[in-house]
Amino acid sequence: MKNDKILLYDDQHKFRELENAVESVKDSANELIQIFESFQTWQKIETLQDFEKLVSDPVDIFDRLLIKNSGFDIQKTGGKVPAPAPLAELLDIDRINYIAVITGTKEITPDCKPCKKLKIKTGTGILSYSTFDQYRDYFLWDENNRNFYIYEDLLFTQKESFKIYAETPQQIAIYNFWHTLADQLNSLPDKNICGVDVLDSFVLKLKNSPMFYDFNSRKLQIDPQRLYNEIAFKNSKELAQ
Repeated sequence: MKNDKILLYDDQHKFRELENAVESVKDSANELIQIFESFQTWQKIETLQDFEKLVSDPVDIFDRLLIKNSGFDIQKTGGKVPAPAPLAELLDIDRINYIAVITGTKEITPDCKPCKKLKIKTGTGILSYSTFDQYRDYFLWDENNRNFYIYEDLLFTQKESFKIYAETPQQIAIYNFWHTLADQLNSLPDKNICGVDVLDSFVLKLKNSPMFYDFNSRKLQIDPQRLYNEIAFKNSKELAQ
């Protein structure tokens, strides 16, 4: 038989989990930019480096901009830096609600104009640097729109990685054995050799078998995950020898 690889198992559940996580982080990253730019007018997020600084510590970068653009002369105070909270109140900057949104605090005041404009959900907090860094390879930065979009080619490549194949002669032999056995056993009721109840009883006696009786089709079927587990188990035993 020609040694072509055979698809054993396509773990679409895990891929959907990855896809959903990437989409969620992308939305959270773009939302963080909108939040930051809505609460202050001094800086726009123009580059990926700008965003990395922002997501690393969104409160610190906000306070630094607040102090820098307040007109406060630090040199005249002997290097003493003013407290951001009273400075924000003096300049009518809504620092309280900005921090509430960033940290996920539910206590957002009714007069928070940026919150109403952005339709911000309270109590969730924003994207952390560690989460962004975990998925950053899946994003591309759009310099014109100043936001992230998904690197679809990489995501497609990852989708392929969730497909498990039988590739070696030994793996293909195991695949063929179980599928051939299931086909042969399924032919027995048609030849009036035994009933389907015998097939079901037979499969139940096989320990750790990838076969199972499907009551909908009234046929023996092969569970892809269990077949993959058997092949992986036998591979590990061969490597250990």
